[in-house]
Amino acid sequence: MFKEHSRWHTVEEFEIALSSPGPWIAGIDFPFGQARRFVENIGWPRIWEDYVRLVGTLSKPEFRDTLEEYKRDRPYGDKEHRRETDVVARSISPQKLYGVPVALMFYEGAPRLLNAAVTIPGLRTGDPQRIVVEAYPGVLARQLIGKRAYKHDNPKFQSSEHYEARTEMMEMIVSGYLKSSHGVEVEAPMELADDPSGDDLDALMCAIQAAWAWNMRSENYGMPRDHDGLEGWIADPKACGTGVRPTISKILPARPTPKWDTPKETIAMRCAVKPNSSPHQDFSETQISEPPEIAKISSKRPFMERLGFLIGNYIRRFR
Repeated sequence: MFKEHSRWHTVEEFEIALSSPGPWIAGIDFPFGQARRFVENIGWPRIWEDYVRLVGTLSKPEFRDTLEEYKRDRPYGDKEHRRETDVVARSISPQKLYGVPVALMFYEGAPRLLNAAVTIPGLRTGDPQRIVVEAYPGVLARQLIGKRAYKHDNPKFQSSEHYEARTEMMEMIVSGYLKSSHGVEVEAPMELADDPSGDDLDALMCAIQAAWAWNMRSENYGMPRDHDGLEGWIADPKACGTGVRPTISKILPARPTPKWDTPKETIAMRCAVKPNSSPHQDFSETQISEPPEIAKISSKRPFMERLGFLIGNYIRRFR
C-alpha cells in the first residue's frame, strides 16, 4: 500500500538521518574508500578513519588538485586505481573526477559517515545501533538485465527502451527473482519504474542490498573473507562472492535478533553527483507500508554543489 511522499531539500537533512537514533542499517551508494595502491603511493595514513579524516580537512579544490597531481606524471592505465571490490563489481575507480565523478561522492560522503560515528562493518566500529554498508545498484542491475541501459539523467537521452528495461527489472524484483541470490522477497509498487533518471529504482536496489547484508550479519554482513580494511567493500553477493546463507523467505523477516534490538529500518542511500544540473532541485521520498513491515523508498534529485543523495528505507516493525 502506497503510504507517503515527502521531500528533503538540503544535505543537512541527510546528516540528520545519519545521526537519527537506531536501531537501523543503511546501504549507501558511493565509494566509502580509496584503493590501497593510491593511499600508499600518495602517502596518506594507512588506516581508513585517519585518511578519511585527512580528506575532511581539505577544501574541494585542494582535493581535486591532490588527485590531479597524482595522475599528472603517471603512465596511461596507471593513473586511477580500483579497489578490489571495484574489480569484482565492475565499478569505476573512486579517484574518478569526470564523467561519473565518484571521487567527489567519496569526498562529500565518507567524512560525513566518519563524523556520524556509525558502524561500518570491515572499516570502523561506531554505534552498534546505526550500521552502514556500501551499496552499488549497478552490480544488481546487471544481474537483472545484463548490460542494457535503463536510465539517463539527461531528458534528451531518456527513451522508451529505458522504460521497458526498468519495468522488466521491477517485474523481476517483485516476482521473487532475487530470492535465490539475495534471500529476499520484495513488495514494491511498479510506479518506481516511472522515474526516467532511475533514482527510485536504484533506491530500491540499494535497499535490497542493505537487507541482504543485514540477513548476513552473523557472517560479518556478507563481506568477503579477504576484504581489505583500508578500501571497503560493496554489499552484494555478486560483489562479495558469497551466497545466501541462510535462505530468507521474506525481506527482513520478523524474528528475534540476539544481543540488540532488531533494526526498525533498513535505509538504502544512493549518492550521485549530477553534472550540469540545477542546485535547487530537491529530494523526494515515498513510503510504502504493509504491516508488520514498512518499506520506505526514497529518491533524491540533485542539490547543493550538484551532490545528490538517494535514500530508500526498509522499515521493520514487530508486534
